[in-house]
Amino acid sequence: MKHLTYEIFILRFIKEETKNKYKNELHPIIQKPFYDYTNENVHTLIQKKLEDISNRSIRLVDIPHKFDFNLIIAHLANITGVSITHHKDITPKQKPINKKSPPQANRKRPTRPPLKQLLVRFEKESATEYLYENEHWTLAIRNSLI
Repeated sequence: MKHLTYEIFILRFIKEETKNKYKNELHPIIQKPFYDYTNENVHTLIQKKLEDISNRSIRLVDIPHKFDFNLIIAHLANITGVSITHHKDITPKQKPINKKSPPQANRKRPTRPPLKQLLVRFEKESATEYLYENEHWTLAIRNSLI
């Protein structure tokens, strides 16, 4: 299970007028708006954060197993002009070989190396918009297209 940490600060005001002064506006020191602490507001804030992460993220598929991800990351940052805040490679697990298979199944078949995936999160949503606006972004590597 994946976890995401999202900090919520709870401030208690003694006077209602002090609270109303800062409600839904940026506080001059912490530069964050104040909201009433309700389940609905907390749920809305978390939903907005998840949507923001989703809008700044892409998944690249069909990457050759031995290819260096750093080259792809550098290429994406270069063509979009936006820095990458997070990336994670996903390597599929190899299937175990069944040693009790019939003799005719023991013939060696050419096996393709597993293809990997790369999750990339950009600093700004404009990077993913740029990649999607240019229709189909692909990168040719040897005999593969990412």
